[in-house]
Amino acid sequence: MEQPITTYHGSTTPVIIVTFGPANRLFYLALPPQLVQSVSTRIKMHCMTSKGCPPLFAAWNRNRVDYVVISFKEDCEAQPGEFDKSGIIREVMQNHLMQVLTLVAMEMPRSLQGEDLRDEKVKVLKSIAPVTVDDVVLGRYVGNPHSYHPEAAVGYLDEDGVPKDSGTPTYALAVLHVNNERWHGVPFFLRCGKGLNERKAEVRIDFYELEEDVAQNGGSDRNEVSIKCHPTEAVYFTTSGGFHWGIRLPDAYERLFLEVINGSQINFVRTDELDYAWKIFTPLLKKIEREEITPKRYLFGSRGPQEADLLMKKYGVPLF
Repeated sequence: MEQPITTYHGSTTPVIIVTFGPANRLFYLALPPQLVQSVSTRIKMHCMTSKGCPPLFAAWNRNRVDYVVISFKEDCEAQPGEFDKSGIIREVMQNHLMQVLTLVAMEMPRSLQGEDLRDEKVKVLKSIAPVTVDDVVLGRYVGNPHSYHPEAAVGYLDEDGVPKDSGTPTYALAVLHVNNERWHGVPFFLRCGKGLNERKAEVRIDFYELEEDVAQNGGSDRNEVSIKCHPTEAVYFTTSGGFHWGIRLPDAYERLFLEVINGSQINFVRTDELDYAWKIFTPLLKKIEREEITPKRYLFGSRGPQEADLLMKKYGVPLF
């Protein structure tokens, strides 16, 4: 193996080019000066070997990932009618958020063809036990007279067309566990709601502190991957040293239409996938309806019910 060639782009940012036979690997160190030495040292330790750099999925498992939070938050009121018949779990959590969970947690498919991709997604669903009431917080927004939001003054039960005795939740937080070798012990939080403090859809993957990071800064910061799905689409990487980097992604419907034109089915759900996804939530939905579980109250424009924060805190997840 040849020695690495170190060059400098601009006046302060070093670029390390490591040659591995016919291909080169480039490390662009757009970092604060105090981090360059420690990062370069780790590059030499872990990447400048005959085997080269380990793949990313080397870190995509229970040994490195502390928890995963998949959120779909809306700052608007829930529209009456069909929503009251379905509720937030059926409308958002069971389909949209579960689709995201399977994509995050699945093994590398043999190819990116539709059937191979959906085979791996189904394997994830088979590994998830049905959700219990103890792992769920349900909420329903009430009017907030102190908010400037034009819809905040009216609570869900005060909406036209909503029965006064409705038990439909407008918020849900659920903790799911993927019981396979890769993810055993890692909590996956699914969080969705109407009338909240912001409008966004994102996936947040937080990693354990490395021993050397704890020794250097007390473990106050973590490595994190944030996948923004809405309103803007992007992927952000935040390191324990404070470095923040991101890329913008094409619009979701642009990709969807292109794949439809090309005959790709990777974004469509197969029948067995639907069946396994419903098996995870159907027992919970039946218990909620049978026992008429009352959702917790939360103010329109807030983070949601306090009980949801307590459930996440139980797993050591900070508030965000």
